[in-house]
Amino acid sequence: MMMYLPRDGRIVAEAWTPGDDIPSEVIWLDLLEPTHEEEMAAEICLGMEIPTREEMDQIEVSNRLYEENGALFMTATMLTKVDSGVPETHAFTFIVTENQLVTVRYIDTTSFGRFAGQLMKSPPRKIGGATMFLLLIEAIINRQADILERMDREVDTVTRDIFPLGEPKVGRTTRNFQPVLEYIGRCGDSIAKIHESLVTFSRVMVFAGHHASFAAVEYELQLKSIRHDIAGLSDHGNHLAARINFLLDATLGMVSIQQNDVFRVLSIASLVFLPPTLVAGVYGMNFKLMPELDWQWGYPVALFLMLFAAIFPLAYLRKRKWL
Repeated sequence: MMMYLPRDGRIVAEAWTPGDDIPSEVIWLDLLEPTHEEEMAAEICLGMEIPTREEMDQIEVSNRLYEENGALFMTATMLTKVDSGVPETHAFTFIVTENQLVTVRYIDTTSFGRFAGQLMKSPPRKIGGATMFLLLIEAIINRQADILERMDREVDTVTRDIFPLGEPKVGRTTRNFQPVLEYIGRCGDSIAKIHESLVTFSRVMVFAGHHASFAAVEYELQLKSIRHDIAGLSDHGNHLAARINFLLDATLGMVSIQQNDVFRVLSIASLVFLPPTLVAGVYGMNFKLMPELDWQWGYPVALFLMLFAAIFPLAYLRKRKWL
C-alpha cells in the first residue's frame, strides 16, 4: 500500500504501514489487496468506512455509487490481465474527498502503475481529491483505448487470415479453423468485458458530475471530455463486436464449405464406384443358367462395362461443370 504526497514541488511515493498515521498532505492513498486488519487501520486514520471486497462486488447502484460524510464512494469494473491472455474483470473503488483520493483494489493493473509514474514525473498544478480522481480515470480510459486499438489490429489480422487476398488458389486445401474460432471467442469475451467496464465508468462519471466537488469549470470540461471518450470507446467496442460476429459467421461458413467439399468428394467416389460394383455383382452371381459365363469374351466385356460405368458419370459431371 502506497501513499503519494507533495514534497518540494514534486510528488513522492511512500509505503504506508498499518498502525502509522496518514499525513494530512497525502493526496492519494492506494490500498492494494488490503487485509481486514489493514482496512480497519485505514478507516481509523481516514475517519471513514472502506468498502469490503464483498461490498465492492455487489452490482446494485446504491452500493456502488453513494456519498457518506462528504466523501464520494464510486465503484467501477475494469478489465485486467489482458496481456496474460486470460482477461478478467475486477471491481475498483474510488473514494474522493476534498483533499484526497483513496483507491481500494485487489489486483495490480497497468493503468495504476502508469498513472503513478506520470504523477511523480509531471505533478499536476492543482492538487486535490477531484483532480487526482479525474487524472486517474483518464489514465484508465487511455489504457482501455489502447486495448481496443490492439484488438482492432488483431481482428484485422484474423480477417486477412480468413479471407486471404492476392494469393493464387492452387487446388483445394483443408484448413484448421479451430484456432481461429478459439481466438474469435476470446476476442468476443474481451470486448464484452470492456463494454461492461465502460458502462460502469460512464455511471461513475455521471454520478461525479452531479456532485458539488466537481462543480468547478475546469472539472466540468474534464468530465465532459472523459464522458465523450467513454462514449467513443463504447461505439468502437460495438463496432468491434459486430466485426467479431461477422468473422464468427464467416468462419463457420468456411467450415461448412470444407465439409461440403468432403461430402462432395465422397458422393463422387460413391457415384464412380457404385455402377462397376453393380456390374461386378451381377456377374459374380453363381447361377447355373447365365449365358455370359460361357462366352469367350465375357470377362473382357465385364471389365469394359465396369470401366465404362465408372468413366461415364465422371465425363457427365465434367461436361456439366460440376467438377
